[in-house]
Amino acid sequence: MTLLTEQPLRLALVCLAVIVAVGAVYVQTRRPAAAKALGGVVVMSLLLILVERLVETDVEAIHALLYEMADDIAHNDRKALLEHVSPSADDLRRSIEGVMPTLHFEEAKITTTPDVRVVSSADPPAATATFRARVSASTAMTPEATAIPFVDVHLLKEATGWQVLNYTILATNPGLEPEGAP
Repeated sequence: MTLLTEQPLRLALVCLAVIVAVGAVYVQTRRPAAAKALGGVVVMSLLLILVERLVETDVEAIHALLYEMADDIAHNDRKALLEHVSPSADDLRRSIEGVMPTLHFEEAKITTTPDVRVVSSADPPAATATFRARVSASTAMTPEATAIPFVDVHLLKEATGWQVLNYTILATNPGLEPEGAP
């Protein structure tokens, strides 16, 4: 199913190739059946592309969540950030409540496409997203500092959707990439 819902360019190219092939048959034969087949392929292609646009997979939902969280951090929006944290993640919630008021974030960006691994068979479903981020922050006493860490974010699918359980910083040196990192 991910061929249809997570690969829109591939889907569009396959649809286009089938339309061209059926169109070539119609041009060569000029038969009504080939014209009907061409019309059917065009309609089916449009329906497949519509389904791709309407269906949000777990990976797409996690990507959207991570980018929204980066935006919340960049805007120093602690309340919005906490909405994305699992209610069961007490340590992470305390950390955010304790650290965010002391920092002023200048920048928080995800700089690589997150590599998301979903475990649908877990109860509740779980996922891990690995990516590189760029975070710049300062305090009232210190100038702005920038870190470019590799991050593993661990998520759970709860009743309200995907939420962060915890995270791990894998490496902060931009030249030192952990094994298997994107």
